[in-house]
Amino acid sequence: MRDLLRLPGGESAADLVDPVLTAIDEPPVEQLVGKDPDSGSRARYAPLLDALFTEEDIHRSVLSGWETDTARDGCPVCLARERAGRRLLSWEARMEGGFGPRDAEVQMCRRHLHDFARLSGPGVLAVIARHHERVRDRWRRFQMRQERGDRAEALQHLEPLPCHVCREERSAEGRYAALVAAALLDPDMAHAHTTSHGLCLRHVMRARELLPAPALTCIRARLELTRWEVTETLRKQEWRARHEKAGAETTAAFRSTTHLDGRIGCGLPRAQQPQTGAGTAAEQPAGERDDKAPQS
Repeated sequence: MRDLLRLPGGESAADLVDPVLTAIDEPPVEQLVGKDPDSGSRARYAPLLDALFTEEDIHRSVLSGWETDTARDGCPVCLARERAGRRLLSWEARMEGGFGPRDAEVQMCRRHLHDFARLSGPGVLAVIARHHERVRDRWRRFQMRQERGDRAEALQHLEPLPCHVCREERSAEGRYAALVAAALLDPDMAHAHTTSHGLCLRHVMRARELLPAPALTCIRARLELTRWEVTETLRKQEWRARHEKAGAETTAAFRSTTHLDGRIGCGLPRAQQPQTGAGTAAEQPAGERDDKAPQS
C-alpha cells in the first residue's frame, strides 16, 4: 500500500485513497496493488505451465519425475517454483464457498494478484473481494492511528503483508533443491545431471552448501562456455575480424538467460518459451540474417 500512496508518511494520502476504497465496490486489481507491466508477458507462459499439471497428475515415482525434469533444457528448481505457484493459484480460482483459501491466505503480492485475476473460476472474484476488504480495513486502521498521533504504529498498517503464493514458491524451491542434492549422491544420476542443463546460477548460489560437487561443476562449465561465446562475439565485432563470419556464438546472450536465472522464462526451457517476432530475429546468428535488411 505504501507504494500506491507514493508518500513517505501518508499525511495527505486520504485525498488520494479514500475515493478508491470507499466509492468503488469492486475496484480493478490495479487500484489494489498497482500496475504490473509484466503481467501480459507472463500470461503467455500460463498455458505452457498449466499443461505440465497433467504430467504431474500421472502417478509416477519421485525419481521418475526428477528424471523428466532433468531431461528438460532448463533449471528444474525454477520450474518447480513456477509450477507450485501456478498450481496454487489455479486451485484457489476453482474453489468456492468454504473450501477456498482462509482469510490469512488471501493476501497476494502485485505479481500474483495480477496473475490470479487473469484466471477464471468461482473463487477469483471472491478472493479479490476479500483482498479489497482487507485493504479497506488496513486503511481505516491507518487513519485511526494517524488521527491519534501515533505515526509509527499507523505506518505499520501500510507495510505490505506476506504473499502466501510467494511463500509456496519458496517452499517448493527449498524442497526441490533438497531433492536434487539427494539424487546427485547417486553416480548415475550425477552423470545425467552434468550432461543436462543443470541448475541456474541463482539456485546454485542459494543452495551452494547443500549441493554436491556435480551441481557446481555443471554450472561452472555452462558459464565458462557462455563467457567464451560472449568474448568471441565481441572479438568478431572488431575491425580486424571483419572478414570472419558471425556464428551461433552471437546468440549466447539470449541462450544464457536460463543458466543465469530461470525465473526469466518462468522456469521453462528456452525452446518452449513464447517467442515474439523481434525476439526470433534477434536470436538468429548475424551471418544468417537477410543482408538486405534495413540498416539503422
